[in-house]
Amino acid sequence: MINAVKIPKYYYVHPITLSNSQVQSLKNRAGIHGINIQVLELHFDGHNGDHLLVYSEIGEEVYLVAIGTHSDLFRK
Repeated sequence: MINAVKIPKYYYVHPITLSNSQVQSLKNRAGIHGINIQVLELHFDGHNGDHLLVYSEIGEEVYLVAIGTHSDLFRK
């Protein structure tokens, strides 16, 4: 939900797990400490799509984490 507007189900918004260092980096950039954050992934082209927007809602703020395809963002 962004600005009290629910994101349509078509975009398949769901939580993802980041490494501890990725979470800490996000917290440092946002200047927040001592709270847990949830990172969400949104598929621009629906549930089976591969174009992603990764973001985190912290309080009333929305932080962009990354944009790209699964292979761009989660290459091992």
